[in-house]
Amino acid sequence: MRYDKLIIFNFFTSFFLLFLSSFFISHYLWSLRGLSLIIRFDSLRGLVFFGSFSDSVYILLSAFFSLTLNLFLSFLFYRRERFISYFFSFFSLFFSILILIWASVTIGVN
Repeated sequence: MRYDKLIIFNFFTSFFLLFLSSFFISHYLWSLRGLSLIIRFDSLRGLVFFGSFSDSVYILLSAFFSLTLNLFLSFLFYRRERFISYFFSFFSLFFSILILIWASVTIGVN
């Protein structure tokens, strides 16, 4: 079965951005393994949520699981409802961009 090129391009780009953000997190935060990291910062209240290096890894693993699930569901629903397939692929791209922004901000703050 032949799938749409746009869906496949979105998923490849999503996984590439997620691999890029996991490389950033592992490369720049590896030296801060034993220390607590600032995961969430609010300009009004200050530091809201502390975490560790393992929390960052758990966030990335849940993102990989979510993208894999979206990929499976997109290919599953491609024949019946293509709009849902496009929705899953564009949501995956948007989600991986948000994870990349989160990784960049976490590295910048710490």
